[in-house]
Amino acid sequence: VAQTPSLVAKLVPPAVERQLGDAMVGDFGNRACTNEPGRAALAMLTDRLGVRDQQGLRDRPGSGANDIIVVNIPINNAVTLPGGRIILFNGLVQDAKSPDEIAGVLGHELGHVAHRDVLESLLRQLGLSVVLGGLDGNIGGYTNMLLSTAYSRSAESRADESAIETLNQHRISPAPTAGFFRRLGGEKPGPKGSAATLLAYVSSHPVSSQRAERFAQAAKQQKDYRPALDPGQWAALRSICNGSKADPRSMFGF
Repeated sequence: VAQTPSLVAKLVPPAVERQLGDAMVGDFGNRACTNEPGRAALAMLTDRLGVRDQQGLRDRPGSGANDIIVVNIPINNAVTLPGGRIILFNGLVQDAKSPDEIAGVLGHELGHVAHRDVLESLLRQLGLSVVLGGLDGNIGGYTNMLLSTAYSRSAESRADESAIETLNQHRISPAPTAGFFRRLGGEKPGPKGSAATLLAYVSSHPVSSQRAERFAQAAKQQKDYRPALDPGQWAALRSICNGSKADPRSMFGF
């Protein structure tokens, strides 16, 4: 019985899953960041990670940068929606110390896409009604659920393995991602409402010292790494929300 959502997720047609994701991404409204140099840098990063070749995205028309966006919400989080759409929150982009950390987060989320973990999570929480009856108009509620519901330990482990494989395949060091996990796991309370304090990423992607160590150890396997983006591209990515109005609502206010 416990394995039923995983089995059912594999039987759901990809087109149905994409419809769910398309409906949910619309809930972010006009919060998508559209600064052109930033979008170009994001496209460069997704190309560097070989996004178009990722299972779950390769057969989707227009797959690639159009499936990965940054939204102007000052919370340290990322969420994968059904059908392969990945949302980075600007708080995470601003808190990251390097483009390699963003690459590690994207690699992890792409792992969830490849294994259809998002659909499995929805089925586990909502049952077959999410497939048979659609989202029933409660799109925001289901989006919030994905933001606050943690994946299973096995799903997180698989996504980490996928991220490490992707990073090493494309000569991006996993070491910065280890640092990212260590920071999230060891941050102290700060000003109420700050992106770093909310630790929203931790709520849906539990961080442990073992996960950080896995990425650190993987970085020792090879030494021909190069940065995911050059300094100019990294600066452009961090400015992707310039000119966009930040949404004052919390992640529970969709």
